[in-house]
Amino acid sequence: MTGQARAGPGRGRPRLLGVWSVANADNDSAEAALRRLRAVHPAGALRNAVLSLVVLVDDPRDTMSVLRVGDALGAALPSRVVVVSCLPDGPTKTRTSLVVRLVERDGAPPLCVEQLHLRASGDAVAHVEAIVRPWLLPGLPVAVWVPARVPGATEPGVAGADRVVVDSDRLGRVLDDGDLAALRDQPAIDLAWVRLHPWRRLLADAFAAHDLSPMVRGFERADIVGGAPWSALVGGWLTSRLDLAPANVRLVAGDRRAVHLWAQLPGRRTEVSAAVVGDHRVRVVTVAGGVERNHVVSLPAASLAADVGVSLTVGSGRDRGWEHAAAAARALAHA
Repeated sequence: MTGQARAGPGRGRPRLLGVWSVANADNDSAEAALRRLRAVHPAGALRNAVLSLVVLVDDPRDTMSVLRVGDALGAALPSRVVVVSCLPDGPTKTRTSLVVRLVERDGAPPLCVEQLHLRASGDAVAHVEAIVRPWLLPGLPVAVWVPARVPGATEPGVAGADRVVVDSDRLGRVLDDGDLAALRDQPAIDLAWVRLHPWRRLLADAFAAHDLSPMVRGFERADIVGGAPWSALVGGWLTSRLDLAPANVRLVAGDRRAVHLWAQLPGRRTEVSAAVVGDHRVRVVTVAGGVERNHVVSLPAASLAADVGVSLTVGSGRDRGWEHAAAAARALAHA
């Protein structure tokens, strides 16, 4: 089935070119359908993608939110998004669905964005790797995002990926030893770490200002208020980067996130606190040399699509900063 949108929703936003969905489709038929959908517009002949993103969905309740993320990513990060829903308890069958959209942009050529939704149930789940492989764009990096769990390095659909994206926030806990071991042999990133970037930047800026930079060598202790895994990951970052002893990091349960730091060098003592005071607003207070400074910082209101996009563009290779912070967070959470 193909179809065209009746009216475009405006420049810079996706406009539907067509959809196609067939049960138990073979790859040749699906590829032919994709070519027909792209041929609806001259820009469909352009290949702008810079990577293939495979999303492994185990919980059917995640499907719609993941598909929306794929739509948003296509406009911001040219890619082929392949969403794979696995339903091992259902009857053995597959379904291939294609959606092709056009993103018109001011001052730049339009983008033709394609997203595939592959559903495998019953015994077909065992063949996920073979189902996905033909849809990976040749010669481009492959990233795998698993929203609801931590996959094994040799798992079908994951083995050989250039990057694996997980989400400890979604898990509601710090990654444990088994999780870290499963991710150790390939470049990986945790969306919880991506979301922590504004806080890391905020705290770094607090010490960079007002000639406080030397105080980073004199950290004594830290209190971190919030829930897991956020608080442990902040603590892991502090202990791994700032030479703060784990015994001097206290994780405190609380609804409003806050970080309190104390540092001392000979003849000088400094206290820095950053605490949430409203939606996306954090009050930063520094006390140094008897002088108190107080200001409110607005943090960016990120979305799941933006977080995933950042996780795919932070650079190739392993993120050693996250790896060290995650290992330290694991130790703090179980201290």
